[in-house]
Amino acid sequence: MTPYLAILKDSFREALASRILWILFLVITVFLVALALTHVDVEANWPLVPRDIRDANLLATSLAEQSRSDKSAVGKRIWSLLDSESKEFIESAADESKSVDSEHLAKALNPLLERSDFYDEAVWERFRLPSEIQGFVRDGPDSLSKNDLVHLNRRLLEMAYPRSIVPSSGEAYYLSYLTWRYPEPVATSQPEWKTVLGSVLASVLGMLVGAVGVLIAVLVTASMIPNTFDACVSATNFVLFESACRYAAMSKRSSSVSGTTRSSAPVFWHTCCQGTKFA
Repeated sequence: MTPYLAILKDSFREALASRILWILFLVITVFLVALALTHVDVEANWPLVPRDIRDANLLATSLAEQSRSDKSAVGKRIWSLLDSESKEFIESAADESKSVDSEHLAKALNPLLERSDFYDEAVWERFRLPSEIQGFVRDGPDSLSKNDLVHLNRRLLEMAYPRSIVPSSGEAYYLSYLTWRYPEPVATSQPEWKTVLGSVLASVLGMLVGAVGVLIAVLVTASMIPNTFDACVSATNFVLFESACRYAAMSKRSSSVSGTTRSSAPVFWHTCCQGTKFA
């Protein structure tokens, strides 16, 4: 067991003596420190983002058609609050067969969510308001904070177009590094954030364990392998030498007891004790 422990000891000694290993330790430490400065900010978020619009074509078509119909008071109300540029964009998008830009459509509708006159009791009376916004309605839109007002209007917009707008969780996850923050949320719900985080971790671990990991292993062990082989040869020679000496000692004892002389034993004993290598 001693020779094998000696091999392991020599391997650790070579690893610690390797400059490449210490350089890699420094690089990994700097990487982890830099990674520790990255954080995620969770904020209340009710405005529309492109991913919240499930079907931009359907939403643009519905808005344009309801603006010309007397049967939809909600559609006419929303249309009346839009500016001329947004109306022109929605009408052109509804008339053409090409795909509607969700980002442009979200930017056109977001200003409505900050308006205190978006809610009108006569217009929304046929809708059953969820309990989370009934208190906002009782207090009156004019008395609400900006975040609560956007919350109220976002829920009203979702009720008006349930097939086109995804219900919001009210949260947004922003990726930040020191004072810099990515302008768009990386996720808008906790399940979505877990999915994003899992994908990022899988990619990073796959890279470290994959090609980068193999490259690091080669760099670290390149200078160690020749010396480790030398240690293995030395350990093998030691084992052979120890066995030879034991054999010579046993042969000498046997010759002394029997009174006979084996010419090979003294020569073998002398050779072993001189430290001749057998491998």
